[in-house]
Amino acid sequence: MEMEDIYQSFRDDVKSSILLAHSLIAMGSYGQEGILKQIEQYPEAGYQFVVPVQGTTEVGAAIVSHASNKDILSTYLSNPGAVQELVHARLVQRWYDFLSQIFEHLFKSHFLGTKPCPSTRSIKFEVDLDFSTDTSANLIDNLQERAVEGFRFFQSEKQLETVEKMLGTKVAPDFKKDIKKHIVVRNIFQHANGIVRPSDLALLGLTGKGISLIDESARSKEFQAKSQLRITFYELVKVGNDFCGAAKLLTTSPRSNTSPS
Repeated sequence: MEMEDIYQSFRDDVKSSILLAHSLIAMGSYGQEGILKQIEQYPEAGYQFVVPVQGTTEVGAAIVSHASNKDILSTYLSNPGAVQELVHARLVQRWYDFLSQIFEHLFKSHFLGTKPCPSTRSIKFEVDLDFSTDTSANLIDNLQERAVEGFRFFQSEKQLETVEKMLGTKVAPDFKKDIKKHIVVRNIFQHANGIVRPSDLALLGLTGKGISLIDESARSKEFQAKSQLRITFYELVKVGNDFCGAAKLLTTSPRSNTSPS
């Protein structure tokens, strides 16, 4: 696979994720109007999930979950940004996957001899040898597999630095700064329910300040310590653009044009 193919696949996935957010937000908006009418006409109605149950004479159905339309609407309105949070996490994970693909591509191209990494670029890895399975015939393949697996456990900044070193290129500082913020924001939702902690601000060099995200008016808004983050569709677009911009820089560097067979 060419580096350009890796980039195109990444860019397409980012676009698909943004479109997914757009579509779900739009469907939620349309559905809100419809469910309000349902509540007015049929106050006790709801939506349920059922599974077929084989009876003695015929197939019946068992209710797995039921929610009234009122509860559905209330839950939807009390969780603004839920779709955006999920897609945001999806974009961050796709960035990790992209870096792993680039690393694997460069690693293989070096050992296949199609485009060796210059000897001046020393990269350290902790890779175990298994004398029960490693032989001269499979050692290189096994080392490649373990190196790629180990790379996935690197911190995000170390992953990017490693790929930069192998390529002999640098992602623009502004992209790096924003990418770090996007990853920290994802972690805030995963580990602190979206509440900004002082440690998050310190990690970004923003002690005493706040994390800037784009609000519903497409303007920058700061979220300080102990405040609840809110991801908007406009912020998702910026996240996608930042990741694609950095990915483009990496895949168009001089050493990127390799094609391991």
